[in-house]
Amino acid sequence: MSTKVVCLITHGIGTFFKGGTNDPNDIEFGQEALQMRVAKKLKPKNTPDVVFDSIVWTNIEHETRQNELFEERRKFYTNNRLANAGFILAINNLSDASAYQHYSEKTMYDGSFYRQAHVSICRRLYQIEQRLKEQGVDTDASPVVLCAHSMGCHVMSNYQWDMTDGGNPDRQADITKEATDGALTIPSRFMRLDTVSDVTFFGCNLPLLLMGLRKNELVPIRIPRKSHASWRTSEGTWFNCFDPDDYLGYHLESLFAAYYAGDHPKHHDDNPKSWRKPGDNARLKDIKTETPWSHGGIGAASHLKYWQTGRVAKTIASQIQLNLQDMPTE
Repeated sequence: MSTKVVCLITHGIGTFFKGGTNDPNDIEFGQEALQMRVAKKLKPKNTPDVVFDSIVWTNIEHETRQNELFEERRKFYTNNRLANAGFILAINNLSDASAYQHYSEKTMYDGSFYRQAHVSICRRLYQIEQRLKEQGVDTDASPVVLCAHSMGCHVMSNYQWDMTDGGNPDRQADITKEATDGALTIPSRFMRLDTVSDVTFFGCNLPLLLMGLRKNELVPIRIPRKSHASWRTSEGTWFNCFDPDDYLGYHLESLFAAYYAGDHPKHHDDNPKSWRKPGDNARLKDIKTETPWSHGGIGAASHLKYWQTGRVAKTIASQIQLNLQDMPTE
């Protein structure tokens, strides 16, 4: 079997479905523009060894409710384009964040948008893995470069946590069973995001979305310092690109300081043998970025322009290149 570098890209807040169905292939959120820029920064000889794909966690029912609310609201400002743009951003951001809440009670969790989002991610990962396997790709050995925008950073971090360290085994089985139409009850390493070697966040709003938790309780997404790819000698990387003019994009280095300092409550348990050691996780590095509209000081516009930003594409390309180095040929 062959190995590939799998670059997975996911969206943030917004409405993206274009064809009136829940088909994740019928969605455009900027991934094609970003993929094109990243591919141009790779050496031509390497492009056959890289697979790009997208992860969709929203659904058309949720987006329909967002659109209905906007149409009702815009009746009062039909000719004010700036006001309408502001309402779109507010509705998308606040409704996504409010809908995506973790409900611990079973009766609330079962029908929640939180669960639906995680089922959607699991289903998409399963579909991608099956397609790769049909092409002769060893998904256990192939490293994943994960790229997430805006609230997608929060959703993907939660998904990985729920499907690995902090998850309930019964819920893991439940999500996997629904996502695979009963084919599996235990997720594969690829579906758990265990094979992630590098991560790039951009326009990330984790500090806002995690405001309800104490900073010493926060746990970062898991990116092993030592890659599972046996040929790779460099450490895993985690970059966060943010534009200072972006109202919804934040620096993150200080957010997980307690975890990396070993001050998480679990680090002080009498028997924390199953708990992740801070030294095993890749360290986060913030990258100050200027999106195409940053000089205009238009924060809302800046948040939507990372997809067309050369610095973001260069960062992702550098992570892909780290995995391509010394990768065994077929």
